[in-house]
Amino acid sequence: MEKMELAKDKADKVFAAIKNHLEMSKIILKRDFSDESVIIQFADLVGTVDDLRMLCLLTYADIKAVNNEVMTPWKEDLLWQLYVETYNRLMLGLADDRYDQQPSLEADIASVVKELPKKTNPQDVRQFLDGVPRQYLKNTPKNQIAEHFLLSRKLASVPMVAHLARREGQVYEVLVMTADRPYLFSKITGVLSYFGMNILRGQAFSNRAGMISDVISFEDVDNYFEKNPSEVARFHKVLDDVIGGTIVLDQLLKGKMTSVLFRQKKGVVQPTVHFDNEFSARCTILEILTQDAFGLLYRIGSIISSHDCNIEVALITTEGQRAIDVFYITQRGSKVTPEVEARLEQDLMKVITE
Repeated sequence: MEKMELAKDKADKVFAAIKNHLEMSKIILKRDFSDESVIIQFADLVGTVDDLRMLCLLTYADIKAVNNEVMTPWKEDLLWQLYVETYNRLMLGLADDRYDQQPSLEADIASVVKELPKKTNPQDVRQFLDGVPRQYLKNTPKNQIAEHFLLSRKLASVPMVAHLARREGQVYEVLVMTADRPYLFSKITGVLSYFGMNILRGQAFSNRAGMISDVISFEDVDNYFEKNPSEVARFHKVLDDVIGGTIVLDQLLKGKMTSVLFRQKKGVVQPTVHFDNEFSARCTILEILTQDAFGLLYRIGSIISSHDCNIEVALITTEGQRAIDVFYITQRGSKVTPEVEARLEQDLMKVITE
């Protein structure tokens, strides 16, 4: 890995995949993974969805390489079932499994503190993280958590902190920290759409002190920020004005929504809206499949907020012209009622089919 000059975080992923390359084979052949404890242990071993994907591909290739007969349809089915169950467990952890200053995660806290100035009090870090999803602490690079912690200190003197960081290649992350504000997620995604960014993933969560954090990863496909450095400052200005209410986002987006460059293509995807209240203990899961379109997440997020619902986690996927978006939502800290679900479905169908 050193000779290949692979970055340490990428090398660690390779090491983890090689170290655990027999684990999925062992489970599908020697364990009853209908037992939830098996899935929980395996999910803790894997850690992240990206690492799960790598391990699944490596397992498939490893078995297939023995000879053409070893990877039977039965084994393929078992491997897929294990992948899905573990994926669901990892996603569940985003919304339900919270950090409560438990001693078992002290090693992670110590790793974050190492990235901070020497005089930083570890208890301040624990309080910053208290109540956030455990997966955030476990799976977000510790230097990024440290970065987020330092940014949160600014909230003592300002009402909102917005931070833009380039993570890798064309991928950026925008972080907004503030007290709870309505329509926050939809406003951030709307501004990203205005600047032509491709949203990859979003996560919204709060700690026990009431601080709201929206972290959204996006792709600058056209290298717009790199080619136009002055636009980074304008992005911050527009984001501040939109969240602060001095700019009406609908008016900002109206011109682009009617532009021929952003005009929605004729629909080829049958839109669906589905609610699931079984999978998560705390949240209602909203799944939306529709035609990808300019400003889609902004419109969806606005509808969710208009029904007094909070977005806890957003999982954003685009496959060709298909947008597959999953939202973990709550209303006043609880699951959404059937009556609200019905109204949400009606309004969402209107905006994704218009």
